[in-house]
Amino acid sequence: MRKLFLIGCAALFGACGGGGSNNNNGGNNGTPGLKTFSYGTAAAPTTQQQSTVNTAQTQLNSAATAVLNNQVAGAANLPALTDSLAGSLGASLIAAPDIPELISEGPASFLARHSAALTGNCISATQSTLTYSNCTISSTGYSESINGTLSVANAASNWNLSTNWNYSAGGISETGTYTWTGTLNFTGTTIVGDGRSTFTGHYTGNGYTVDYTFTAGFDSNLTYQKTSSFCFSSGTLEIRRTVNTTTNATAVPVKDAGAKYTWTGCGAVTVQKGT
Repeated sequence: MRKLFLIGCAALFGACGGGGSNNNNGGNNGTPGLKTFSYGTAAAPTTQQQSTVNTAQTQLNSAATAVLNNQVAGAANLPALTDSLAGSLGASLIAAPDIPELISEGPASFLARHSAALTGNCISATQSTLTYSNCTISSTGYSESINGTLSVANAASNWNLSTNWNYSAGGISETGTYTWTGTLNFTGTTIVGDGRSTFTGHYTGNGYTVDYTFTAGFDSNLTYQKTSSFCFSSGTLEIRRTVNTTTNATAVPVKDAGAKYTWTGCGAVTVQKGT
């Protein structure tokens, strides 16, 4: 059984690691749980940051087309986008893991699990709304339940989804709750809104016990064009993650991080590191 601890932190990029135990609930720019960062000198994106640009443009292009056509299926990547962007914050912001058992494979988004792995008749889907009602996934030592909705209407996508899971095998015990929320508003040229995820987890094994909560999020204030191909032409995309609480500062496998991407034209983007 491959452990799913740190859902989303390692998604796509596999970058998780030991860090401090900051409790940054203040100065959150109107966002509970997320620290307000100061940003340094703008620089050209690194290879990894350029990959983040490509991921954001690809997924938001699909979402814009879907939402403006009132089709929820094409917007189903939006909740997972929060964690894939937060997972991209980079090695300069995230130390190497101290505890191998805390490294996650990064789960597939549960939105993709339209399969026999979901027991019962728990998914309700229309053109504009996808609803999970006590969907469950289970295997030896592992179980997960999923609830919530993702919808599109009035040129906007809204989501409020959660999963509870537990794992116990090989002397390791893990439990966690993950919640995804967000709203993005689309026009033919703009994408404005935000996505958030909050994780609360407990891990025991190998002589370690770790309890902690972290919040991740992105804020989009972007203009795009589709003249020859989709691209962001102006605006900003801010990506943040904040450790809210932890009982073991030396073992908690994520730390505070932030990055702000600014576009001044198609392909013209700079990145500022948060401190």
